[in-house]
Amino acid sequence: MNGLTTQSHSGILTPMGEMETLFTLLHMILGSNITYLDAWHPMAVRLQSSLQRGQLQTLKIKPNGVLFSNGPRDPSAVPYAVETVKEILGKLPVFGICMGHQLLGQALGGKTFKMKFGHHGGNHPVRNLRSGHVEISAQNHNYAVDPASLPEGVEVTHVNLNDGSCAGLAYPAQNIMSLQYHPEASPGPHDSDNAFQEFIELMKRAKENT
Repeated sequence: MNGLTTQSHSGILTPMGEMETLFTLLHMILGSNITYLDAWHPMAVRLQSSLQRGQLQTLKIKPNGVLFSNGPRDPSAVPYAVETVKEILGKLPVFGICMGHQLLGQALGGKTFKMKFGHHGGNHPVRNLRSGHVEISAQNHNYAVDPASLPEGVEVTHVNLNDGSCAGLAYPAQNIMSLQYHPEASPGPHDSDNAFQEFIELMKRAKENT
């Protein structure tokens, strides 16, 4: 991925206290040094990881899922990253967070746009449209996915209650989910911790169906 620093955590997910391997997760960090490993721990999951650097041949690693993380820029400025995402969609369960969410939106055929002020801080109310619950979230982004540009079958799962912008997506037909905000935020809020358990269940179903 030329021009965009990437790292990966290729790890094993196992239930706490058990030895049986459940999943191999590939974590692609898009220009960010923030890791998501600790966020799995409240979900009764142990992640053993090894850090790799450089261009990734994702499918050759044969992970059970891919996590696209946050990044510092306009997703439209990195079309090669979008192409990488496109190559993976439909082949593996995918979870996108922040810039990862925006790249998924573009890879699915949608558009992103620059917000007037962006969302920054740790007190943003988001409605989970599936459960009806309101989650308080940490956010730090200047771009958003335009839900009107998304193709049929892609579902808006979360909405920012401050301005009605898209805060989450799902495409069940291809085992895709994403959030615009940060469920992994270590200081909190932790209202969205269950998103990681949801992704684990997504990988579990995909693994059972292979």
